Amino acid sequence: MKARNRPLWIFGLLILVLTAGAAHAVAGEVIYLPLVVSESTWTPTPGPSLTPTPTQTPTPTPHPHAVIEIVRVVNSNTQNPLDEYVEIRNRAGSTYNLTGWFIRDENNYRYDFPDGFRLYGYYTIRVWSRDGVDTSYNLFWNSPVEIWNDYNDCAYLRDDSQGGNDLVSHYCYSSRLWDFGFR
Repeated sequence: MKARNRPLWIFGLLILVLTAGAAHAVAGEVIYLPLVVSESTWTPTPGPSLTPTPTQTPTPTPHPHAVIEIVRVVNSNTQNPLDEYVEIRNRAGSTYNLTGWFIRDENNYRYDFPDGFRLYGYYTIRVWSRDGVDTSYNLFWNSPVEIWNDYNDCAYLRDDSQGGNDLVSHYCYSSRLWDFGFR
């Protein structure tokens, strides 16, 4: 007997016993019914194995705002005042497209990164104020005037690729004379 039919069989036996009990009360005779108990020989049939397949946990790519930073501004007091630059570092292994990003200073001089420019993982680049030909390590503002003030200034790296003008990093500096109160 299958296990799923067992409740129906027990219900039928109960009806029979109750009916016999009522008949016994009427006839005054004892009726003995055999009680048959059967052991189930049902065994589960093996089905398809549900062995989990290991998958590699994806490594999230960090947001560029968390890993790209201005590390310094070098304003030069050399013969060429345009021989100055902003140094930007990517601290992650991922490459980021800087289309729509720009650098500006306190006087609102603005440098827009070239369309399609990529900052590779762990690269440090320089954005020079002077003329030059762009490479993957050096970009040129091609400014006719000095950008970074001699005594103090701040550089702001901003992402406007999604129209949010988000501040990514900033770096402020001052000269020693400024620190000691001399102007």
